[in-house]
Amino acid sequence: MTGAEFVSRSLASAGHIPGLAPKDPQSAYGSYHFDGHTYDLLWTSSRSALKGPLGVEDFLIAKGWRKTNTIEDCTVVLVVGAEGYETHVAVGVAGDLINAHNMARYHVDGAFYQINNLYAPPGDHHTTSFNATTDAERSVQPKRSSTDKEQKYVPRYTPCN
Repeated sequence: MTGAEFVSRSLASAGHIPGLAPKDPQSAYGSYHFDGHTYDLLWTSSRSALKGPLGVEDFLIAKGWRKTNTIEDCTVVLVVGAEGYETHVAVGVAGDLINAHNMARYHVDGAFYQINNLYAPPGDHHTTSFNATTDAERSVQPKRSSTDKEQKYVPRYTPCN
């Protein structure tokens, strides 16, 4: 499972992706239709370093999610991945805490990643800030956390409310 799929299934479990359920087949996420466009919700963004199809970020923008500077419950967090700018995505679960798609990234501090963009659900008002990266820092790999070995198993799909 990719980070984009994990985030999409988390959002679907909270009702943020109309017509999709967390246990729907992967193909439903790979070809999701909304407002006259087809989105690949297994992909991060058409703006990523890999320049792929319309993905999670594009869908959120179309759905009215707004950029924010905080990580709270249900914030979508686009970060520098192994392939560069916005090639990985995770979901906020609380003030400055993020869950990604594997058990080593359960309730990780937002500072662990180099954050490119954050999106909050429409009407949400977040208050906890994070340290954004500059353009020059985007190519640097994420730092390792001293608490990596203390992390607990992440539920398969972390619903956000």
